[in-house]
Amino acid sequence: MQKNNKKSLIWLTTPLNLGTEKEKFLFSKTYNPVFAYIWQNNHAPHYHLGRKAGLFKAMKTLDHKLIQNKAKKYFETDIDSEVLKEAEDYIKKTKPERMITDTDKLKNHLQQILKFFDIKFTVQFLNTPGFNVRPAYSKNKVYIGADIVTDYVSIEGLVKHEMVHIVRFINGKHNNIRFKAGFLPTDEGLASYVQDFISPHGERSYYQHAAEYVASNIGTKGSLRDIYEYFRSIGFSKNLAWQRAARHKFGFVNTSKPGDFIKPAMYYYHEQKIKKISKDKLINLFTGKIALKDIEKYKYNGIDEEKLTKYFFQP
Repeated sequence: MQKNNKKSLIWLTTPLNLGTEKEKFLFSKTYNPVFAYIWQNNHAPHYHLGRKAGLFKAMKTLDHKLIQNKAKKYFETDIDSEVLKEAEDYIKKTKPERMITDTDKLKNHLQQILKFFDIKFTVQFLNTPGFNVRPAYSKNKVYIGADIVTDYVSIEGLVKHEMVHIVRFINGKHNNIRFKAGFLPTDEGLASYVQDFISPHGERSYYQHAAEYVASNIGTKGSLRDIYEYFRSIGFSKNLAWQRAARHKFGFVNTSKPGDFIKPAMYYYHEQKIKKISKDKLINLFTGKIALKDIEKYKYNGIDEEKLTKYFFQP
């Protein structure tokens, strides 16, 4: 079990009762989960959380509108009408088949790519729900979650996505670049771009990212079940629809009320910005955990540039 980190947004926003609430939810046709969090029974100070403090304070008020507004600010993501229409149009014209991912093959492939880049991280399964794959930088590990669902995600695409996060961290450490303000939206936008446009079956993961953006719009007006029913209507399996719908209500207690955590929309929203940048400039973003606005301030330095270019920019 991972040690709790009171500075981690994951620790603050992942419900403790995901498993039991999933059972109640799937057994019923009307029930909306009531999520419980570790901070409800433990003192989780906010004064050292930096930019996360405003979002955490909002969560403690249980004010859904305030939580959503603070999440939009923290994740630098909004529901833009043009972006929303693009996502909706893509979903209407695309009907990808689901894929089955062998998690042992996923683990092996990730280990191979880490070795290719000579990165001394180990990969292990973690019996914790709420995520698919997650780097743990302080431990030099990558975790694969207990309830991983990869219906629209190829092994190669998922590994490339996570390697964006890891390479930016490794290079940032090498270049003594601290995590820059706004790094997270760029991190996920770049990782999603590489996954969707420079990986096998990328059109499938792009479908899921687009669906997540549309679902955030639904979440701002509706319940967790409304989001779940939307995912089911466009072909998501029950498990994937539950997993993704639940993430839209992380940070909320009563999931029957309108309000969205917005983070799931961040991937597609910032991917739209990333894909407008030329590849010769995009490589600069791998220099460290920097934001898109910093792209002109840095010239790529870090892991072997030829290897990086071959892996991340050649389909």
